Amino acid sequence: MIKQTIRNILQDRSQKPARHLRQFYHYLKTKTFGLKSLGKNSVIISPIQLSCPLRIEVGNDVFIWDNARINVIEQYYDFHYEPELILEDGVTIGQNCHIVCCNSIVLKKGATLGPCVTLADAHHGYEDLKIPIMRQQMKSSPIVIGENSLINSHCFVSQGVKIGKECFIGAGSVVVNDIPDYSVAVGNPARVIRQRGK
Repeated sequence: MIKQTIRNILQDRSQKPARHLRQFYHYLKTKTFGLKSLGKNSVIISPIQLSCPLRIEVGNDVFIWDNARINVIEQYYDFHYEPELILEDGVTIGQNCHIVCCNSIVLKKGATLGPCVTLADAHHGYEDLKIPIMRQQMKSSPIVIGENSLINSHCFVSQGVKIGKECFIGAGSVVVNDIPDYSVAVGNPARVIRQRGK
């Protein structure tokens, strides 16, 4: 791929090698982070912490700000998981966000996480008193953030939550239950205070 791209640039008699350079840049970005897929015009700002990048799919026009911590977990002690993290087209992840995924997290088209948002589709078990909490199997269930929803800064979204499309989640909210489409929700725990457009 690298040799072919350089050859294309050198042989481009139109004096407009920008197309080849863009292809090369996209190739290098994908290889650098080792993602399963990385769409066109997507930007990832370093520094960033990624684990299990082959389990992460990034669509077109995605923007991930600096200092994001994205922990996709395939194995935790003796426990194995089949995680998937999908960021659809136009998703934005703000600075200092933390995503923990050992099941499934999907951010639909245009969804936005403000700064310092945490999504966690799992928590540590704590039932067995003979095993330290941090060594117990994690309990997990999927998270879905709907199209064009905005999760404002310092929110926490818990496992098993589905936030509908076009929702507004107020800063500092703790979301532990599903939120219907077009809702404005705030608080700890987050509750719907109004429907948008009404």
